[in-house]
Amino acid sequence: MTKHMMKVDCPFAGDTMLVEITYNFRQGRPAVMYLRNGDPGYPADPHEVEFVSVRPLAQLTFPAELQKMLDEWADLYLADDEGFERAADIALDDLVRF
Repeated sequence: MTKHMMKVDCPFAGDTMLVEITYNFRQGRPAVMYLRNGDPGYPADPHEVEFVSVRPLAQLTFPAELQKMLDEWADLYLADDEGFERAADIALDDLVRF
């Protein structure tokens, strides 16, 4: 797994705030129907994204109760299709770059 970060606008308390989400990424692999020697191949393994942490970029300190809510939101964002795809795209770009 590799660690990556992305900046996201979080809808929080009726407004939005810019946050930085840190996450782990494991690249999947495509399915292979048959191996070169004719043996059966293997199924695809999807990409995996795992939430690590989130922090607001506008404030240095954040109350623990609100941090817990922010953690829950970020975890759900990464589980959602939009957040997952964005996280995977950023991680794949990072892997190509390095």
